[in-house]
This record gives sequence, C-alpha cells and structure tokens, in this order.
Amino acid sequence: MLDVFAILLKAAFYAGSLTAVGVGVHTAIGMPIKSLWLRVAAHGLVLALALRLLSLNAEIIGGWGQVMDVSMFSWVWPSVRAQAVALGLGAVLLVAASVSRPRVLAGLGAIVTAAGFGLAGHTQALEGSSLASFAVAFHVLVAGFWVLAPVVLWPRSGADVRALAVRLDRFSRLAVWTVPMMVALGLWLSVQISGSIASLFQTAYGRLLLLKLGVASVALGIGAFNKLYVTTKLTVDGAGAIRHLRWALLADVVLFSIAIAAIAAATSVFGPH
Repeated sequence: MLDVFAILLKAAFYAGSLTAVGVGVHTAIGMPIKSLWLRVAAHGLVLALALRLLSLNAEIIGGWGQVMDVSMFSWVWPSVRAQAVALGLGAVLLVAASVSRPRVLAGLGAIVTAAGFGLAGHTQALEGSSLASFAVAFHVLVAGFWVLAPVVLWPRSGADVRALAVRLDRFSRLAVWTVPMMVALGLWLSVQISGSIASLFQTAYGRLLLLKLGVASVALGIGAFNKLYVTTKLTVDGAGAIRHLRWALLADVVLFSIAIAAIAAATSVFGPH
C-alpha cells in the first residue's frame, strides 16, 4: 500500500510542478494566460512540494502512521533542500508575475522551478552531474511547456479561428525543435542513470523509462499531425480542423498521464538498480 501512495504522491508532485512550469513558459512566450492561472499554479507548486516532503518522510519511516513526525524531517530535508528552495522561489516568481511584468517573471519562475529538478534525484550520483542536471532542467522546462499545451490550445466553443491559428503557430514554432531535443535528452539521461542501454530493457526502472519515452514519441507524432494538418486546415475548414484538434489534444492528455505515472513509479518504487 505504501508503494501505491508513493506513486500517487510522486505523480501529483510531477503534475503540479509541470503545470507550474508550463504556465510560466506559456506566459513568457505571450500565450493568453490569466493572472489567476499564475497564482493557482504557484499554490499548486507549493502543495506539490509539501506532498513530496510527506512522501519522503513516509519512505524513511516505512509507513504512514507517523508521517507528520516533525523530527524525521531532519533526515529528509538535506536531500531536497536545494530543490525545495528552487521550487519555493519559482512559486514566488509566479505570484509576482500575476501582479507585474508577467512575461519576464513567469519565465524566470519556470526556469527556476525546472532547475530545481536538476538539484535532486538520481542524476546527483552521476559523474559529470552538472551536465546531467542541466539536461534534467531543460527536459522539465520543455515537458512543462508541452504538458500544458492541451489546456492552452483547447478550442473553446465560439473560439476565434484566427486567434486559435496564431496560438497553434506560436506553439509549433517553439515545439518543433525543443520537443525532439527533450525526447533525445530523456533517452540520454535514461541510459546514464540506468548504466547502459541493456539495463533499460532488463530492469523495471529501465522499462518504465522506455515506456515514458515511447509515449512521448507517440505524442510527438500527434504534434506533427497538428502542425502539418490542423494548423493549415483551420482557415479552410475551421469546424473540421477544430474537431481533429480536440481529439488530438485529448489523446495528448491520456499520453501525458501515462508518462507521468510511469516516471512516478520508476523514481518512487523501483530505482535504477
């Protein structure tokens, strides 16, 4: 039962963090993000961090009976101090962005939050961990941008087709080179953490990482379909293009959920060795 809760809490941590990163990135590139979204994302990030700390406390204790035992946090805190500070600062920047200079402050909030993921976790044990930490930060930054796309790009009833086309084009221009880089870095990091390509196929941890990468590849194909078909068809057959876009974005939601669940299971239960 502890494993199930650990996976759920880790998935919630990833989902909350990626949402915050995504809101920050989309605001920074000029997408129509409301100030309320920035504040909600910031609070969600703080909640996600709190759940993460509780989960780590439960792992050390070996159960949930004394998960609120404050004395145990002295064991948990040193391993996540840098990450917690980064995520906390990211939340502050997102709140500040809801008040003033949204594009600059939200972008900084997204970068700082993503950088926090490079300051903890399995990459810290690798040789040349600085490079791996940078790769993790970039991976998370792009993942957040990608994961929030179904929300930002969702065509609401009565939506302005031309405005939607502009949003799709703006997203595609950035996604066309950042998302493939994210997938490539994800593969490289998976090999580095697992120790070898063979280990990816021989361990549960490696197979879950491969599942995540496979799901990301399918989502990448859906993104290519959106760029090549939906975007060009919006001005010709708006209703048909919107219908296809909705199905594509729903598929992305399912795929992203699978990817988050896979990486949550890999990092909270199995481990690389």
